[in-house]
Amino acid sequence: MSDETENVEEQAEEPVEEAAEETPEVEAEETKTEEADPEETDTGETEPEKEPDPRSKPPVIDLETLLKPISDENPAGESVRYSGVYDEINEARRADDDLNLGEWEHELKVADYKKVIEIATNTLANETKDLQIAAWLSESLIREHGFAGLRDSLKLMSGLIDNFWETAFPEVDEGDEEGRANAIEWMDREAAFSTLKAPITERGYGLMDYRDAKTFDIPDNIEALDTAEREKFTELKEIAEKQNRTTADKWKVAVASSKRAFYEELDFVLKECWEEYETLNKVAEKWFDPKQAASMNDLKKALEDIQTRADKLLDKKRGEEPDPVDEYAEMEDGVEGENRGGNAGGFSAGGAIKNRAQALSRLTEVAKFFSQTEPHSPVSYLVNRAVKWGRMPLDSWLTEVIKDETVLGQLRETLGFGSGGAEDAWGEENNEGGEEAQEAAAEEDW
Repeated sequence: MSDETENVEEQAEEPVEEAAEETPEVEAEETKTEEADPEETDTGETEPEKEPDPRSKPPVIDLETLLKPISDENPAGESVRYSGVYDEINEARRADDDLNLGEWEHELKVADYKKVIEIATNTLANETKDLQIAAWLSESLIREHGFAGLRDSLKLMSGLIDNFWETAFPEVDEGDEEGRANAIEWMDREAAFSTLKAPITERGYGLMDYRDAKTFDIPDNIEALDTAEREKFTELKEIAEKQNRTTADKWKVAVASSKRAFYEELDFVLKECWEEYETLNKVAEKWFDPKQAASMNDLKKALEDIQTRADKLLDKKRGEEPDPVDEYAEMEDGVEGENRGGNAGGFSAGGAIKNRAQALSRLTEVAKFFSQTEPHSPVSYLVNRAVKWGRMPLDSWLTEVIKDETVLGQLRETLGFGSGGAEDAWGEENNEGGEEAQEAAAEEDW
């Protein structure tokens, strides 16, 4: 071999040796990079579960269990359409019309929603993943648990569609999704109807009762009306009594006796319902053929109407039951402003009380003092209650204090509520804000 050949071979081998020497350094740098990124390092530890919002009502069904596969080999289980389960659920759901049946009158069958929940949850957990059974379950959950039931029903349906689309029931037959679309449409229709009955007052009245109350707004002084009006309202009164319909008086009493805390909770659970409604729509859009997809428009309309009424009721209660801390801060700002302006006659800690508003603000200050210095004392609670009552018109105050509706109705009739000129809780004509403000306040009661 010539010297030239040996030189060529040596030159060819040198880069290989250099590359071999550089490789460990590159690998070491990559190792350092991986070690430097703790997010990519598998420590074997799982992130802690997100704490539930304390404002959220607990689940009314065990969603985790209901969304577990029936088995590894057959995640959605078997069809139970002809096993008798459908018949059992429908018999439990069945209710006779509450009508006067005359000589055919008999004991009316009422829907057993608790039994529907028992059958449906057991079947979905252990036998099948069936969208129609989930739809029937939604109706019963709303009837038994109100808006928390609606929230969890929507969440369940989303989970069944998203996790078991390929194997769930009703089956997709050669691309035909009609059975599944029918289940969604049934849920939309019946969930909307049941949601309108869900409580938006602490006495259990729902938006459907509110609509009843608008119809059965019967004045106390029927006998003083002209003949046509008297006959009209007498007939309405008889219908309301015979059919146990919700009258305007009943509705107003229910609203007056409901607390701000109830409407704060209602506001939050409605937000949760909207979130789950949007999620179900997105999941359905993901899996359904656009030409066969079912709509959820009835439920959307019902939720919109309920949200509108709930917002007004919450605003009303926030006015009746203001946050003492916020009110105190506003009062302090007013005092500082008056002091800066050199108004010696304005309200101050040691100044004379000029009007009713200042008196109530002073009481709020007293309540805050006791809540901070004597948190276990009932003084702050009682003073805050006095402030709340001081802001109420007499009718609302009586409603809160007198729980017997018969006594309350007699007293309201004696005092002439509904005929104008009602005095507030302290014997003063409640004209704050003028006629427009009073009309707005009256509307808010509705």
